[in-house]
Amino acid sequence: MARLLWPMLACITVGTCFAGPAYVSTENDKLNTPAQAELAPETPFSWLDEVWDYLMFRLNPLPVAETLSLLDEFAPPPAKVVKTSLCIVEPLPPLNDPEALQFEGDEEASGMVDTLSLTPETVTALNRLQSSVTKFGGNFVVTSAYRPPAYQEHLQAVWDRWRLLQRNKSKACQALKEEVGAEFEKHQLLRRQRPVAFSDHTRGIGFDARVLLPRRTKSRRRVSIDRLARAAGVHRPDVRRDPVHFRLVAAGF
Repeated sequence: MARLLWPMLACITVGTCFAGPAYVSTENDKLNTPAQAELAPETPFSWLDEVWDYLMFRLNPLPVAETLSLLDEFAPPPAKVVKTSLCIVEPLPPLNDPEALQFEGDEEASGMVDTLSLTPETVTALNRLQSSVTKFGGNFVVTSAYRPPAYQEHLQAVWDRWRLLQRNKSKACQALKEEVGAEFEKHQLLRRQRPVAFSDHTRGIGFDARVLLPRRTKSRRRVSIDRLARAAGVHRPDVRRDPVHFRLVAAGF
């Protein structure tokens, strides 16, 4: 019996000797090692879990509806569709100058005729020509005299767009074409001559007038418009293209 107990005691003694230092070392490591967050053990994910999630997703459509509602809530607002004209010709610029608006007049009138803003020499020549035409039984009507620069620019814009729209048959440009055509006829612009930027009208040395003379006077004497104009102190610089325009001769032009 004693022989059996001695080996057992020897084994216990040896195991205690080796286990003691290991236990102490482990405790010391725990004291010296900084505390770390405990991580939950990872649960293995099998293909059965994937099949189960797929079946639950197909059988329960509520998450899909909620997701769509969230997308609608945070979606950007739809872009506004702005209808633009397809006409390649730009519209007439607005006429905002107060002085030019007085010359523009309403839709039926051709605007005001300002003879008071002409130079004194031009006014004298105009009155002389009008008296001579009336003396020979003719008719003399001034259609345009002084023009402010802003109004002259408006006439240029009307002429330029009339030229561009003259042969334009696009439906998108029809409204603008009618508007420009009405302005063109209203101002009695010339088809072959664009209103110049630095004109006799803006300088106050020119005017437009419709002059009608009888073919024969009472003395059966033929009267020439240009002869009467020269005698009054004005002349027509371009009879062929602009027969109604008179310019002051004394200005040296």
